[in-house]
Amino acid sequence: MRMGYEVFYPTPLCEIADPENDNIDVCVTMPDGAAYAIVFITPKNLSRMMEAGGEAFIDPAFRFVTVRRIDRDDIEAALKVIAADPKLLSYYGSDQT
Repeated sequence: MRMGYEVFYPTPLCEIADPENDNIDVCVTMPDGAAYAIVFITPKNLSRMMEAGGEAFIDPAFRFVTVRRIDRDDIEAALKVIAADPKLLSYYGSDQT
């Protein structure tokens, strides 16, 4: 199935030790050359970050997508929704290439 955009994982998914407790940057390039970097994070990793920082909440400026697991299926299912909505995609900024 063709997505209409390119996905690049700077950290290979095989290097994720605990797919249910981690986060990963994912780079997306749209057909028009717009490039986005989106952080995907799991609920367990959010909790770990809050505990480690002694925080009661995650800063609202932290733009990320929460997924059940750091794996190709969950990430690309979320990307499909994000890429289909230009307004939502714009939330993650863009660098024209």
